[in-house]
Amino acid sequence: MGTNFLKKALLAMAVFALSSGLAAAETISPDQLMLSTTNKVIDVIKNDKDIQSGNLKKLSEAVKEIMLPHIDLDRMSHSVLGQYWEKASSNQRETFKTEFATLISKLYSAHLSVYHNQTVKLELPQENTNSTDTLLTMLISQSDNFPDKVHFSLGKVGDEWKIYDINAEGVSLITAYRGQFLPLAKQSGMDVLIQKLSEKNKQTTA
Repeated sequence: MGTNFLKKALLAMAVFALSSGLAAAETISPDQLMLSTTNKVIDVIKNDKDIQSGNLKKLSEAVKEIMLPHIDLDRMSHSVLGQYWEKASSNQRETFKTEFATLISKLYSAHLSVYHNQTVKLELPQENTNSTDTLLTMLISQSDNFPDKVHFSLGKVGDEWKIYDINAEGVSLITAYRGQFLPLAKQSGMDVLIQKLSEKNKQTTA
């Protein structure tokens, strides 16, 4: 998975997730939620000296509390692993989700500090969605550069909107992780995949 893709996709997801956490008490549409809170979140990130100085512990705590509840890990995991997810035991599923969430949060923590002077705008859906799925586009720009587009796929889980995929530079997060995880699950099974993912997370921590 390319570094630029990771930065754009995970940082855009982080902005959405943090803004979701700030408005968690309200039940509003995803576009309203993002429009009302994204700029506030960017200001918090820019003005937090600990984050700017690379305090990964603080970032990890924020991710666990605010970000992960707004990701549909079940749907994302199923999309990444397909039949191997369907055949996995409940214990394997829960363990994989834990390690997958840890991987996402650590990648997010590692790249969040690159946010400084970017501005964020949304391209709203052409129609006001009342369905269970929607697609939002975030425009991330700095100075006079042509803005990067990051596309969010969100689905309804109960009364909440959750992210189940992100597309940056024409590559989706699901597709990128599928390319990493699926061959290993096919060749060695879920237990080995989970073990390798756990080892990767521990190495990242170290």
